[in-house]
Amino acid sequence: MAKKIIIKLIRGQQPSQKFLNMQKIKVFLTVMVVISLITGCKQRNSQQQNSVADENDTEIVSEDSKTDVDTDVKTIMGYIKFESNTPNGNLQLLFDEVLWIKGNDTETMKKYGYDHEDIFEDFILHNEVEDWKSITTNNETTYQIIVYDYNTDMVVQFVDVSQERFKQHLVEKDYAILVNLSTTKSGAVQSINEHYMP
Repeated sequence: MAKKIIIKLIRGQQPSQKFLNMQKIKVFLTVMVVISLITGCKQRNSQQQNSVADENDTEIVSEDSKTDVDTDVKTIMGYIKFESNTPNGNLQLLFDEVLWIKGNDTETMKKYGYDHEDIFEDFILHNEVEDWKSITTNNETTYQIIVYDYNTDMVVQFVDVSQERFKQHLVEKDYAILVNLSTTKSGAVQSINEHYMP
C-alpha cells in the first residue's frame, strides 16, 4: 500500500515537486518504520510481561500449594506430659489421645458403650487404652496454658507462653494435662494448647 501511495505522488509532477515529494516520502517512510518498530516493541514487551506474569502465577500457585500441604492441620485431643529435652533444645513429650464425647451426642456414646449415667459435666472423656506416643516439638511450635485463680478455682485466662514456660508448667504438675495438639500433614507439631476441663 505504501508503494502505491508513493507511485501516485511521483507521477505527473515537476522535478522540483518530485524532489520535494521525495523528501516527504522519506519522512513518511521513516515515520512508518518508527511506528512499526514501536508497535513491534510494545507487542514484544506485552508478550514478555504476560510470560513473566504467567511464570509468577505459576510460582504463586506452587507456593500456595506447598503452604496448603504444609498447613493442612490436624487437631486431636489428649493428655500430655514432659519426657525430656532434645539435643537441639526442643521438647520430647508423651501424648495419649482421648476422645471428648459431648453429653448430647447419644450416637457416639452408644458406639463406645456409654449411657447418660456416665456423663460428667456434660461430657465423657473416652480413653479405651492408654497409648503414650513420643512427640517432639520444633522451633515453630506455639504453646498455650490456662492460668487459674487457685483461690476460686476459676479460669483466669488462656495465655500464650514460651517453650521454657510450657515445660515448667508440665513439670510442675504431678499429672498429665489435657491439650489440643495440632500437627501438620508432615507430622510437625504446630501448636499445643491446654484444654479447659470443668
